[in-house]
Amino acid sequence: MRASPLAFFMRNGHITIVTLFACLIGGFYSLSQMPVESNPEVKIPIGIVSTPYPGASPGDVEKLITDELEDALKNIDDVKEITSNSTEGLSSITVEFEADADIQESIRNLRDEVDAKRPDLPGEAEDPVVIEVRADDRAIITFTIVGSHPLVEFKKYADILEDRLEGIRGVNKVQINGLPVRQMQVMVDLRSLEGFGLSITDVSRAVSSNHVDFPVGSVLTDNYYYQASLKAEFSSPEQLESLAIASRDGHPVYLRDIAKVRYAFAETSTETNLYTAETNDYRQAVSIGVFKKAGEDLVRMTTEAKDAVEMFRKELPLGMDIVVTDDESERIAQDISQLIRSAWQTVLIIAITLFLALGIRAAIAAASAIPILYLITIIGLAFIGSTFNFLTFFALILSLGVVIDTSIVIIEGVHENMNKFKMPAEESALASVASFKAPLISGTMTTLAAFLPLGLMNYKYYY
Repeated sequence: MRASPLAFFMRNGHITIVTLFACLIGGFYSLSQMPVESNPEVKIPIGIVSTPYPGASPGDVEKLITDELEDALKNIDDVKEITSNSTEGLSSITVEFEADADIQESIRNLRDEVDAKRPDLPGEAEDPVVIEVRADDRAIITFTIVGSHPLVEFKKYADILEDRLEGIRGVNKVQINGLPVRQMQVMVDLRSLEGFGLSITDVSRAVSSNHVDFPVGSVLTDNYYYQASLKAEFSSPEQLESLAIASRDGHPVYLRDIAKVRYAFAETSTETNLYTAETNDYRQAVSIGVFKKAGEDLVRMTTEAKDAVEMFRKELPLGMDIVVTDDESERIAQDISQLIRSAWQTVLIIAITLFLALGIRAAIAAASAIPILYLITIIGLAFIGSTFNFLTFFALILSLGVVIDTSIVIIEGVHENMNKFKMPAEESALASVASFKAPLISGTMTTLAAFLPLGLMNYKYYY
């Protein structure tokens, strides 16, 4: 035992104290930098490709869309299984990757293959949409703009807030709900249309063929991948009015010659309102949900989002306000606060029990081992990129029994060696560890063995 690491630390008390302080500082720092979320990140290696083909029969969808895409997707690396479903007007293909595959890289390859295959699909089909399946794909905080203003005003301020929230580090997307789709409305003058010998079909074909957004794949720049697309979209009514529809006597016929274009909101069958219990009234509302990227700090992001909204609130016109209607961070804070309170209560009960059984010195020695070991564990969790969630915290609480049992056995061994065998303190500690290390390690390993089957299970994802 004299040459063991334990003996080294016992003979060099200053080094031991410095090492403990380094562990404490490293543990607190790692705890402050560790992302906080409600549930541990679950990576589901699945991507779904959906392609609408309006008006097509299931057979046509299968032949013209599904089969074409499946031939391309089966060549992607790390593909485990491909399943498809072709229904009237819609092709849905589910691609499952190997469990050890890089899901971000796999989804990027999936998008690239789908984009490359787009020219081979029917022109009447809409662009395929690739969706990454995520277990935590929900808004971490939702803001609601309320007021009695026109929809144009709601749209204006919702877009401004969307841009600002998307600038927060870690935000995956910002989703606006409650606003009908804004579109450009073409009002054709039938007399002018007939005067030029044109039909509604001519106008529709000219607009649709010049108003496209075609994906061309991803571009790697400065170690970041960017989705690239070929855009030929009209951004304003004036630009659309300048579109040449046809040619008559060598002169182009512009859309403005036969129609007027204006912004309008599409018809909707739903209406979003916010009920206020204090005033007992309903107000028109638009909700804005913020979604986070995997592994990001939820608490930090919601705090920054609230700060951005407070600054934005000052820009709202009179009669318009913004409130928080859902906040995941509040629930997480309550859960973690409850767990921390329970942990401290447990430590206090253990310390009192040890005091009554072994005395004040043994109680302090055993109880102090708990936070020190926890902080060292947090350093390890931060090193492997883990997040601080209810599962990791519950695991720490679950390990209390093992930590305390080990401390009690070692301390009781030291106490017996010093009082019964009259050994010096250092010799008593070394002898106690030498006597009990094998059974203590064996006992701890049996506890770990109970959880080993969980790591050997085969997982099946359902969607």
